[in-house]
Amino acid sequence: MRRFALILIGLLPSLLAVRGTLAEPPELLTEMAETLHATTWAAEVEVFTAEGAVEGSISRAKLWVWHEPGGVVRLAIGHIHIVASPGRLIAVHTNNPKLIFETVEEGASAASLLAGNLPPLWCPWLAVALDGDPSAWPRVGSAGARRVDWALGGSGIIDGPTGGGVKHSFHGRPADSDDELTWTITVMHADAADEEADGRLSQSYTLKTTVNGRERRFNFVFRPLDAAWKPIDSEGRQLVSSISVLAPATPEIGPDDHLPPIVASVVANDDLAVDTWRPGQVFERRETERRPQAVVLALIRAGGETEDTLRTVATLVRKAEGAAKRGGTVSVLARPIVCTGTRDLDLGRFKRFGLMWAGAVDADPTIPEAEARTPGLAWCPASLLLDRVAPGADAAIVVVDRSGWIVGVHPPDATPEEIAESIKTAAR
Repeated sequence: MRRFALILIGLLPSLLAVRGTLAEPPELLTEMAETLHATTWAAEVEVFTAEGAVEGSISRAKLWVWHEPGGVVRLAIGHIHIVASPGRLIAVHTNNPKLIFETVEEGASAASLLAGNLPPLWCPWLAVALDGDPSAWPRVGSAGARRVDWALGGSGIIDGPTGGGVKHSFHGRPADSDDELTWTITVMHADAADEEADGRLSQSYTLKTTVNGRERRFNFVFRPLDAAWKPIDSEGRQLVSSISVLAPATPEIGPDDHLPPIVASVVANDDLAVDTWRPGQVFERRETERRPQAVVLALIRAGGETEDTLRTVATLVRKAEGAAKRGGTVSVLARPIVCTGTRDLDLGRFKRFGLMWAGAVDADPTIPEAEARTPGLAWCPASLLLDRVAPGADAAIVVVDRSGWIVGVHPPDATPEEIAESIKTAAR
């Protein structure tokens, strides 16, 4: 996050200093803790967990953290988005627009609310930011229970092709166990050709502990972000008693199921239902026509942000098609289906959706007949397909093979490569 790099300028004399003259480690960690506590910052934190001595027993997870002074925290943990502030915590599931969790506890800190409503949240930098002390135990909400006694582990100069920097490592232990902790801070400075990289910060934090006689190692990686937080829309949501029940219902159908024989309405000219379309009909045999090897159905829920969702999904599908076709010829027919409720029918808006899709996703030139006879936009009730493959979601990308089997169902935050793999699997 460029902004976070800039606020570290005040730390640069301590972090970079003069080559060979490094700051005292306790002072450096204290300054880092004060910066985390008193400033606005955002980061992606990746967590690697290994158990025992087996190399393959490594799990990996990510969370996104936004911190503001005054103890305001925003978290994205998978599809769960959380806002915690003194006295109040709310949470939603991004694939379920119907539910919200809220708890209000006067006088409670964000740390205690997070600890009281979530499983153990291991995030060293957030724990330090909320506590304001580098000796905070790296689990949020455990302030005061356990502390880390830090000592200098080692410092050194880093030289690279475009500049250099300083790397500091600190080793620590709690007073009540043999757990081992390491906090590494690296700040790079660049040469004149790469001024944008000046002050680039990277951090890692490791914890080696023993649980029930087995060694467990946590490795945390901190990557600054320059990302805006999307506010939680609480309007019209039903309150629930626990974060654990926010997730939408289990899909009725998914990969390895046959695409149901749905009939969608076609949007054309000035009519919302001038004709009907069955997605499965694109695979019907015709004597002189090449059939697509895969069909991609972009299911978009009609609502307040349909345009943004459609734009995001169209870009994702275009990139996925490009990735699937690298190194070979794969014929793909991709179409949007707007999934509606009873009050979402708007001819003018639907026509704009069709134009947006056509402008973002090119027709496949290897299947001109199939492209020509397939409508550019169709719609159907959300209950027919979207709510069956991704209950409550705003969008889903469904990949179908030539036999009508569903190969993949992807959320709108999937990567192009993930969707491309489903397309290639359908084309085999």
